[in-house]
Amino acid sequence: RLALSAVPKVAGFGNSNFAGLGLGANYAVTNDLFAIAEVTPTDNNDNAVIWSVGARKYFGDSPYSIDLYGTNAIGREGYGTNIGQNDARLALALRRAF
Repeated sequence: RLALSAVPKVAGFGNSNFAGLGLGANYAVTNDLFAIAEVTPTDNNDNAVIWSVGARKYFGDSPYSIDLYGTNAIGREGYGTNIGQNDARLALALRRAF
């Protein structure tokens, strides 16, 4: 019911490079509802700790799921996951598994 992860993250853009280590937990509340949390300490001096917390809901055998989460990351993928902002944001995302 519980999965833990440690994921190295590296991103670069122009003269900027960032590295971090994403530490996460994924807990199965039910067979189709998961609580997810991640904290990523980075070497970025501005907002050096990036975090997110949320839930993922699956729909039976459908390849689709919905995520509802809060985060201080400026982006969802790549470079933006290694940069934090002062304010948290709330997001709703539709995902498809392939």
